[in-house]
Amino acid sequence: MIDSTMVIVALVGFILLTLFLAWLYIFLPIGMARKRGRSVIATLLLFWFLSPICGIILLILIGDAPKKEPAHE
Repeated sequence: MIDSTMVIVALVGFILLTLFLAWLYIFLPIGMARKRGRSVIATLLLFWFLSPICGIILLILIGDAPKKEPAHE
């Protein structure tokens, strides 16, 4: 028979895993993109389709987005 303690531990574990995955696949890429001046949507897609580890490495390697200079008239 299933003990109520086992159910609670499993539920807490599921919630913690869900929070970690949300941070890894949503909040981390958004923060990294904003910090570097990159597209949030493109960074999210990069993290979702490649992998978070590859996305982190790639964003670190390419660095910050180039600064746009104001147009001289």
